[in-house]
Amino acid sequence: MESNKTLPAISIVAPMYNVEKYVSQCLESVLRQTFKDFEFIITDDCSTDNSVNIVESYIPKFEGRLRLVRLKKNSGGAVVPRNTGLSLSRGKYIALIDTDDLYTDSALEELYNIAEETQADIVATERYYEAKTNDDIIDSNTPLIKKTNTRIKDFVDKPAVVSDDMAERVKDWTNRRFSEYPWDKLYRRDFIIENNIRFPQNMRVRDDTVFSFYCICLADKIVRVPNIINIYRMRTDSLSNDRIINKLDKYLNKWLTDIIEFVRNMEAFMNNFDFFVKNPQYKYMPVYRYIQEELFHHMSPLYNKFKPYQIDSLLRKEFSAKPDENSALMTYIFSLTNMYKQYIKKQENQITSLQKQIEELKKQIPNNN
Repeated sequence: MESNKTLPAISIVAPMYNVEKYVSQCLESVLRQTFKDFEFIITDDCSTDNSVNIVESYIPKFEGRLRLVRLKKNSGGAVVPRNTGLSLSRGKYIALIDTDDLYTDSALEELYNIAEETQADIVATERYYEAKTNDDIIDSNTPLIKKTNTRIKDFVDKPAVVSDDMAERVKDWTNRRFSEYPWDKLYRRDFIIENNIRFPQNMRVRDDTVFSFYCICLADKIVRVPNIINIYRMRTDSLSNDRIINKLDKYLNKWLTDIIEFVRNMEAFMNNFDFFVKNPQYKYMPVYRYIQEELFHHMSPLYNKFKPYQIDSLLRKEFSAKPDENSALMTYIFSLTNMYKQYIKKQENQITSLQKQIEELKKQIPNNN
């Protein structure tokens, strides 16, 4: 067994697949870190481009701190590479990064110092830089925009401990006060290992949302910080939604599989979490938020592009394939639909009332003619 003196302070974990245009920038940003006590674990998901060769060329520069792990079979997503990296990590803390993104030069040093000072399970940043470029180079001339994935009006200006009241955390999560990204945080490794937190299997998207929710619920101490340490690359060379939507059956199958897996993982977690068992009203809040977003982003474009009967026949096919697995999702959608109906009816009543008030006011205005 290795002594603590030989273990790194931080394990950086990154999945990789076909990022030959970007990975050298990521590697360079890690090399430039003012904090040097780290290991960098990159798990390659069977890249078919030159990504592996590029990473291998950097191994000597890292002087034993860079480890490349190559999966034998492509997993089709970031879950397996990330979980593989987590299982191999040895550091006191874990940082997650995507291999097409970058760190600011003092990112690790800033978060490590705060983690040590506060003894937090999670150190969470609230904002990040976004580079709107599809080029392989991000340099000092690249415009960086401050962005947030949360609905924060008042950013913290110094480290602030998050309330340990679970009801408040769930409300904050539902209101997007917490970021769903895994890469804008530093995690205490023992916290991850002891709670057996992993990215959920069988999810191709939103696995990071579920992982982040697990962490927010299970952490004893979370500290928000004002530091901006990530540079997120806004890529435009990924497969466009339009091309996927044109294959309606495949699009619906992918979307429904993802949303069913999301609900299944969230249900399984909350059904075994004492707070949600005792307070079922909070169990529905984070799932409703997700389903609302998914319906808006994924289903709305379909109804603009296809006739309802075209979508209906395929939805029936998808939902009838595995009815037991779909029951939880159908319950949520049924409840959400009726909630919206009540909301719309309330808005209609308010509009009718306002219209009557307007008509009454018109009668009181003298007719100058």
